Amino acid sequence: MCQIYDKLYSKYNKSVISKSELAEEFGVSVRTIDRRIKEKNIVQPLDLSDDKRLEWSLRDIAIYLGDNKE
Repeated sequence: MCQIYDKLYSKYNKSVISKSELAEEFGVSVRTIDRRIKEKNIVQPLDLSDDKRLEWSLRDIAIYLGDNKE
């Protein structure tokens, strides 16, 4: 895909990351991620209706961070 996605993928070796990994990547607390989700001020997590654990697509994060080439 692009530079940001490739960097994230090589760091995590998977295509989705957890809330704590997202917080670490953004340099904020998990509580800040919760607040930003509520305010819709961050890329929204994947819809995992049967699972309470939130995950984010690396592709969505890369686009949010400015990786706009596909």
